[in-house]
Amino acid sequence: MTRISPVATALSLLVAAAVVLVAALPQPLEAQLPISKEHKYTGTGSCAASNCHGAKKPAAKPGDPDDTYTIWASKDKHNKAYNTLTKKESVAMAQKMKIAKATESDKCLGCHALYLSKEQMAPRAKYDVADGVSCDSCHGPAEKWLEGHDKGEKEWPHAKSVSLGMYDTKDVLKRAEQCVSCHLSIDAEMVAAGHPTMIFELDSFSQSQPPHWKDQKEWFGPLAWGTGQAVALRESADQLATRAKRNAPDKLVQESWDQTRGHAIALRALLAQVAAEAGKAVESQVAAIAEAMGKDKAKAASSASALAKTAGDLSKRLAQTKFTKDIVWTVLKAQVGDPERATSAGLRSAEQVAMAVDSLFRAVNAVAKPPEGKAIDAAIGKMFDELPTKPADFDAKKFTANLQNVAKNIK
Repeated sequence: MTRISPVATALSLLVAAAVVLVAALPQPLEAQLPISKEHKYTGTGSCAASNCHGAKKPAAKPGDPDDTYTIWASKDKHNKAYNTLTKKESVAMAQKMKIAKATESDKCLGCHALYLSKEQMAPRAKYDVADGVSCDSCHGPAEKWLEGHDKGEKEWPHAKSVSLGMYDTKDVLKRAEQCVSCHLSIDAEMVAAGHPTMIFELDSFSQSQPPHWKDQKEWFGPLAWGTGQAVALRESADQLATRAKRNAPDKLVQESWDQTRGHAIALRALLAQVAAEAGKAVESQVAAIAEAMGKDKAKAASSASALAKTAGDLSKRLAQTKFTKDIVWTVLKAQVGDPERATSAGLRSAEQVAMAVDSLFRAVNAVAKPPEGKAIDAAIGKMFDELPTKPADFDAKKFTANLQNVAKNIK
């Protein structure tokens, strides 16, 4: 498993795998990008001009051309999402699911591209389904705000664009909701056909896109990490409930359970600092699921649904939490201080703890630059280097040693 670090970028391989293999699902766990019925889409081509977002360098001041499209087009794996549907692995999955062509199926295009009808396109729209997960996919239909949104906040406030159909990705909760709508939801049928289990962590994945935006809010990385964890916990618990209700094979139910525990474990230290009572509720609901697993799928499903609701409420609360150096440092120390809990759900908890440690350290290092920073960074890098991609290959003793190596450098 690779990472994004303060000194070197690497997590891109993990994100590439997640982005290019994601696919849409049938109801009730339908994973797809939200499509507006009220506003029309202009297509990626409407953003690409050099006097718009297709410049070669960042904007010098608000309203100037910038390089956001250029970064997306040249470095962001989202623009390759459609192309993945043409690969032999995707073709094989489609055949198993009795889908004639993955490149023409709404089950696949719902997340691998912006899938529109002609009626949903604005006049003279510069749209191509092969653009994959493109500008309109994340920022919404631009027909009403395209011409004004680059004039600067004073002349054209961001809120005005949002009122005219822009999806508000500056809102960390809405950003997380947008991402998990494809990056985490997946049904049992698709996994059975060969689709890999999705993993997700908002801050780490955002940093490794690489970002074509700048988040101005102080301690935004930990805010994105915490909010994203709560949203991911909700989504994974909901998936667990659905698989248990549908009597999915035990292996797939267990898979969802491990993922749910992974997010709960990573979130635990933060809740102890900022939402202790809610943290106790999460612990209790996780324990109830554990008690029912392997014995009573109906009870496991009911407990998982309760956990999903708690996590959904938590996500709203965490999105409004003010993070500080003390909170971030305390949570970081707690993450590295409990290797037994970090490995209790196998790879699924270990990878979430690893990404939490990396995200939190990255934020502290950017502000405080602790003297042990280089040693901590090197230890985190080694931890990632020795994390496998398959749960069966996970070595709890090796991960424990690596996590303890990080911990000894954090004073």
